[in-house]
Amino acid sequence: FKLPPELKAGFNSTKSNPLISLKNIDIHYGEKYVFKNFSWNMKSNESWLFSGPNGAGKTSLLQIIHADHPQSYGQDIQLFGIQRGQGESIWDIKSHIGFVSVDFQRNFPTSMTGLAMVISGFHDSMGLYRKPSQQEIDLSQLWLSTLQLDHLKDQYLSKMSWGEIRMLMITRALVKKPDLLILDEPCQGLDQPQKKAVLELIDLCSSLFNLNLIYVTHHKDDVLKCISHQLQWTLKDDGTYKHNIISLKS
Repeated sequence: FKLPPELKAGFNSTKSNPLISLKNIDIHYGEKYVFKNFSWNMKSNESWLFSGPNGAGKTSLLQIIHADHPQSYGQDIQLFGIQRGQGESIWDIKSHIGFVSVDFQRNFPTSMTGLAMVISGFHDSMGLYRKPSQQEIDLSQLWLSTLQLDHLKDQYLSKMSWGEIRMLMITRALVKKPDLLILDEPCQGLDQPQKKAVLELIDLCSSLFNLNLIYVTHHKDDVLKCISHQLQWTLKDDGTYKHNIISLKS
């Protein structure tokens, strides 16, 4: 497999290590605490699995990392070397992140072609609202060709399978060469062959580009080979959740 150098160059450009640092944070809704005095770090060259039942707190943690959680302010949270609450723009943080989720896919205009969807990743937009540059077109076509998705280039999303669109979403998230790729339930809604194709694509991209990755699932069977650490939520007798950190690779 020969990887074009223009695709590989530029990944993991941030000098911050750890990439993410949370120290003694509290997140609560009314009297119910999702996190209390919770600390967690993610370093460069790590791939994390977040696993546990729905309602355990996976989504809240993703919202903190993706700069979307309103309770982030006034807490000791550092993302890509940026301390929250210092006048930073959420877009400064989001520029470091490639994001894939089912909800995001549902909101995407199906009148777009596969190529247009990938190009939109350069601008973090839900559509193309200005004419793309020739460089953006060429690079997007190179991504599709390299990941063997070239056959989707001129198809409309409305004519594609759910799994084909999911693979395009992963490609779209990678074109800007993010410091962190977040995959929120990337196999949700897919049949078994589609799941297999999506998971194989993620593992391939992880190995090719040495991705920093957070993968969220509550299905034990959806396994990625590239995962180095696991943050696992388990239910305690009192109805709250315990967090376990597991190192999966020496």
